[in-house]
Amino acid sequence: MNTVSALFEKATKNVDDSNKEPTEVTGNSIKWDIYVYCGGIKLEVFKKINTEWESVKTKTEKHPYNDHSLIASLLFSNDDIVILTTFGILIYTFSEDNKSIFLTYFYFMKLENYIFKNDNTKHGIKKYEEYMKILQHYKRIFSKSTLPSPNYYSFRLDGWVSVAKNNKSSFLKSGVELLTFAIKEHKLELINDIYKNCMTYFKEDPMNNRSFLSIITSAMPLLDKYYPEYILKYSSETNMIIDSSFYSIKQQNKNLHLYSFFQSPQIANLSKSLLWIKYQGKLYHGHKVLLFLITRVIQPLIILLTLPLYFVTFYFLSKYNFINNIFTTDAFSRVYFHTELKIFKIFKKNITTTPTVTFMIPYINFVNYSKDYNWFIELIRPQP
Repeated sequence: MNTVSALFEKATKNVDDSNKEPTEVTGNSIKWDIYVYCGGIKLEVFKKINTEWESVKTKTEKHPYNDHSLIASLLFSNDDIVILTTFGILIYTFSEDNKSIFLTYFYFMKLENYIFKNDNTKHGIKKYEEYMKILQHYKRIFSKSTLPSPNYYSFRLDGWVSVAKNNKSSFLKSGVELLTFAIKEHKLELINDIYKNCMTYFKEDPMNNRSFLSIITSAMPLLDKYYPEYILKYSSETNMIIDSSFYSIKQQNKNLHLYSFFQSPQIANLSKSLLWIKYQGKLYHGHKVLLFLITRVIQPLIILLTLPLYFVTFYFLSKYNFINNIFTTDAFSRVYFHTELKIFKIFKKNITTTPTVTFMIPYINFVNYSKDYNWFIELIRPQP
């Protein structure tokens, strides 16, 4: 992102590439030639062979935008190039393996007033000032640590649609916006391709790829308005109890009820117990006589004298991760965690279990309560 920030800094200081045709940008191992013209961008990559630069690949990217001026360009440390034009910012990569140039990012911008840069008339100066204000606005957007998601008009560029649709990570990140664009623009083939991609990725790995279903469910209001047949199709392909290997039968307690859960691994934050771990470590590596005295004499006496309070205190310390059972060097931890395990085993024997089926509801992120939802107000004055 430092390179992108430097690109905007270059543009705001009027150190641009607009008067160079084509623009040359030299990196560590390759050189880029860039030429922006009406209807397209031409990119050419050169490699130095002996002492001469020789062309290894040329790519022409068609674009539908009327404004077509190059403002500035810079290289990343890996020789990827970022280009700022009057219709947006583009990032291209050159692959050494298959000698190809491909687009990896595009964000549409409306910077057509850049053409008034050298216009000294009153009207021209005003228009160029407007351009600089808009450029500062985009500079703030791109000042964050990650690139912003492409906006609606970015998908008018066919090259970017191809990347967003066919690259798995880009598809997951931009899929909702891409499907929204396809529906509003009535691009039937693109809608069908997006739908097929979502279902294909999901069926490959239902557990880890269920997020792809949210691309479809997030756009359901629009699908219902324009293409309701896709909702019927989706419902038939993803029944609530999926007729495939994606279900499990396990023993549950007799208090049967529908409940939601999250099956991905849960990460416990053990940072609160760092002092506890250090204490256990020092105790373990400490003097053997002192260790024996503390763990076999002093701590058992404290436990006996504070028995009810001891268990309550350690229960809450364990619940909120201030202590853990990674190391149980002393009597405090050994007695508490051993007792906890015994109690759990006793209660587990008395629980009546019955086979239950675990299934998945395929409407990911379809219905969510708003952050302003108040259940108490809902009881008094229910909303329709």
